[in-house]
Amino acid sequence: MSCFLLDVTPLSSVPTARLDLRDVAKRFGPTTALDGVSLTVAPGEVHTLLGENGAGKSTLMHIAFGMLQPDRGSIVVDGVPRLITSPRMARDAGLGMVHQHFTTVPALTVAENLALAQGVAAGQWKRSPTFQDPLLGRLSDGLDPGAPVEQLSVGEKQRLEILKAVVQGQQMLLLDEPTAVLTPGETTDLLQWVQAFAAAGGSVVFITHKLAEARLVGDSVTVLRHGTVRLTGALGEFTTEALAQAMIGRASARTVAPKRPSARSDGDVVVRVRNLQLAARGQSTNPEGSGVSFDVRAGEIVGLVAIEGQGQRELLLAIAGVGSAAPGTVEVVGRAVLIPEDRTTEGIIGEFSLVENIALASDAAAPWVGRWGTLDWEALRQRTEMVVRTYGVQAPSTDMPVRSLSGGNQQKLVLGRALAANPSVVVAGNPTRGLDFQATTEMHQRLQETASSGVAVLVYSNDLDEVLALADRILVVSGGQVLIPDRADRDTIGQLMLAAERTP
Repeated sequence: MSCFLLDVTPLSSVPTARLDLRDVAKRFGPTTALDGVSLTVAPGEVHTLLGENGAGKSTLMHIAFGMLQPDRGSIVVDGVPRLITSPRMARDAGLGMVHQHFTTVPALTVAENLALAQGVAAGQWKRSPTFQDPLLGRLSDGLDPGAPVEQLSVGEKQRLEILKAVVQGQQMLLLDEPTAVLTPGETTDLLQWVQAFAAAGGSVVFITHKLAEARLVGDSVTVLRHGTVRLTGALGEFTTEALAQAMIGRASARTVAPKRPSARSDGDVVVRVRNLQLAARGQSTNPEGSGVSFDVRAGEIVGLVAIEGQGQRELLLAIAGVGSAAPGTVEVVGRAVLIPEDRTTEGIIGEFSLVENIALASDAAAPWVGRWGTLDWEALRQRTEMVVRTYGVQAPSTDMPVRSLSGGNQQKLVLGRALAANPSVVVAGNPTRGLDFQATTEMHQRLQETASSGVAVLVYSNDLDEVLALADRILVVSGGQVLIPDRADRDTIGQLMLAAERTP
């Protein structure tokens, strides 16, 4: 059973939350984030909130949840005006939020994080009533209650965030890009759970960039663009083209850039993997002599696909030269750079400025690194401004903390920093996580242009269709092995991805 198919019937016995945000405005210095935004969520409704990166979606939800204070406007919950100045007050009003960025304590276990969400001291988590019912028995798909969160995959961490909101018993959930890091199967399970939650009397604001996903789960919709409401109403009243027009000003819902007409296959070998021992979930390493071996050539895009926990993360990190080395050899000609799966814990430091985050990726050979390791901050500032300009990062100042950027703009900064380092190999894990469909298309184009310039690109994504559209060649990671499909069609690759799951 999927970990998301939880029993939500108790919700019918408690008052149902309803949220009204009225004429909400918010500025950050010279930047207007929200300008007179109103949004109403009815009982038993899934209200989808759409918009490009930086449109104001997360800012609006942060105001509803008490993380930010509006310059103007009001919050009404269950018909009662509320002054919500903290997340605690929001939870007391019946609101729960699943953030785009993880809020769990990495050093604590899954069960301890769930206990903390209920207000139980970490050292006394076993006394929590939650752990006396079958809830933990339904945490499937490898989400072990005793596992430290720092050992979970990105998808498992996202599932834990959703469970944290569920166990608090909130009747109004604010879900900020909850499927961004989930596999297709996990996404389907989550959407089914959201619908069941609403059917039991709960209410949901569901932020997503995926129009098809919005149509599957939503009852109503509000579209934000540049901090204002461009469209709102029953979702069924609007075509996909109308939603796209409201989001980006043109009727296009393309999410994958057109495939390159011809890919290079005669480039020099720049990545050589030999007998690399990968550990899939439930095993230490592969049997001796059964390690992974393959080559990657300059100018090609190699796609990696896998279900969670098959060794793909270890493979990506080994090629990028990050983390502890697995048995075997990985040879890289030139420099490999990593676009990590989780930008918030592996790609950026939120409290640091854009300039400081660009400096984090600098090496001793960079022109702004002087003798004795001193930094030329003016040169770094110019480099940062170039990255911001070239990769379309929306930031009023390069001195502002990166945490103040939207998730999509943070991802653009991570991508720009990596590609500006003139690498010979780019290793990308879920590179379009949190990006709207226009930014996703731009990301794909960047990766294609990078490969066409002679750089080897390895891409792993939870979205199989994304990999099929991007890659010149596909490798399936299953049970710590790399399998090469005879045909690059969806059914064949899907069967290989599930091979390890069928092995006793």
